[in-house]
Amino acid sequence: MKQIELFEEKDLKKNKGIIIPKEIVSPIESESSINSDEYKLEFFYYKKFLLAIQSRHNCTFLEARDLFFKHRDEGVPIEVDESYFF
Repeated sequence: MKQIELFEEKDLKKNKGIIIPKEIVSPIESESSINSDEYKLEFFYYKKFLLAIQSRHNCTFLEARDLFFKHRDEGVPIEVDESYFF
């Protein structure tokens, strides 16, 4: 399994949000086998990001999903509730 760097140090210091890595994919986008450990890890991180976005922006899970895709695909920083990661 490859290691994913969730946050860049400079993003955390600025505290203006993070750029979601392109490696974080939804279950539908995943190319891994549904029973594999890699798939489970991808789903784990995807869910963590959605919950962190939902908590920070006080929105529904579907709204958080839309924000996730928009910010990840455009490479735009988004504020997240960091307590989901640390």
